[in-house]
Amino acid sequence: MNILVVDDHRLIANDIVRELKEIKPDADCRAMYSSLEALALAKETQFDLAILDIDMPLMEGLTLAKKLQELQPSINIVFATGYPEYALEAYDIYASAFLVKPVSVAALEKALSHLRSPIMDDGLTDDFYQGGNKIGEKIK
Repeated sequence: MNILVVDDHRLIANDIVRELKEIKPDADCRAMYSSLEALALAKETQFDLAILDIDMPLMEGLTLAKKLQELQPSINIVFATGYPEYALEAYDIYASAFLVKPVSVAALEKALSHLRSPIMDDGLTDDFYQGGNKIGEKIK
């Protein structure tokens, strides 16, 4: 699982990465401290999950999430912010979770367990989402 963590506060981003490595030791976690740098990286690297702060300079997290979804439609977005008033906007863009800082390990684990498109390391995901398992296939 490739995870992108974006927060303009280095200590927070690094702390989330540290917690993620405890929860998912096999995950490749990248911390970025700028929305623009994170967007540039996402043009080169496929991510399964992005954990984003909302209040950041140059490009706020909601805009970054939309741009990431354009680049990588299957990416899961989780917001980790100190601003709970953005929760409805986050769900308008189909965020998988909305966490209020300080983020607990339990809340992070729960968010990972409820991702929209669970990441399966056994290759079953591609098989499941092909052919007869698509919505509408049985209607034909």
